[in-house]
Amino acid sequence: ALLSVVWWNKGGNHDEQIKQNRKSLPPNLQKVTLEIYHDPVTVKNTKGEVTEAKNGIEVKQGDTVITGNDGRAQIVFPNGTVTRLDKNTTVTLKTVELSPQKVLVEVNEGQIWSRIAELLSDEQYKTTSTNVAATVKGTSYGHSLLAGNTDQIITTKGEVEGTCLNNAKEGKISKDHKMIFSCAGDSKNSPTPIEEKDKDEWFKFNNDEDDVLNKRFGPFVYKDNGDVLGIETIASNARKTADAVIDRLTDENSNTDNNSGTSNGNTNPTNTPVPVSPGQPTNTPVP
Repeated sequence: ALLSVVWWNKGGNHDEQIKQNRKSLPPNLQKVTLEIYHDPVTVKNTKGEVTEAKNGIEVKQGDTVITGNDGRAQIVFPNGTVTRLDKNTTVTLKTVELSPQKVLVEVNEGQIWSRIAELLSDEQYKTTSTNVAATVKGTSYGHSLLAGNTDQIITTKGEVEGTCLNNAKEGKISKDHKMIFSCAGDSKNSPTPIEEKDKDEWFKFNNDEDDVLNKRFGPFVYKDNGDVLGIETIASNARKTADAVIDRLTDENSNTDNNSGTSNGNTNPTNTPVPVSPGQPTNTPVP
């Protein structure tokens, strides 16, 4: 049994737009690299050799990445997709193909968070466990292995369709919802809204790191429209503020017209600044 999380698009002209958006990615992002937040992190290769991981090393198909009690790391793929490993987590890169990019990450222990770039029509990203099959229609989700041979999917952007491979349970987990899959029994769990207690350090960590990725690679690589993990970013707040300024100016102009050209005393100065998102590259592609 397995849990697989898949992202795809319809192809055609949309692929050309994605390629345009990816121009914000750094040109040296040509291989799968391991970035370490905290040690210890080790890598076991296909020969069974275990070595202490160094920041920025290349990881390949068949490698197993292991984080210790204080370890935390992320695997960065050439299209900007990222798989993050929490403490005490083990994953194996079952499939890594780069052209077109096809990735299968097996979660053996612990919990991961996937930040998926908008994919070309011939690209694919999957994660697997031992219980559930799921298809994702979004770009940020967490997948945890819990006690009692259960899985939790927590979706903060888009929608995940999950199905136990023994057909015992299925569910659609939409944005800002979670669901626990216990495939061995006859439990009737359903998706429920994310609660404050779910927004733990790991949740907040991924929120922050996803925002870092937006600034590092460009927000249009992920097509979030300013939304990360269901929480408004500076970019979306800036747009709302700008809209509010425009609405206020429109109202004031209307009031001025109604008063035969007499100002109501609340006119907006012509040099009122409109906030913009910091860190956005000047060559950001048009979505």
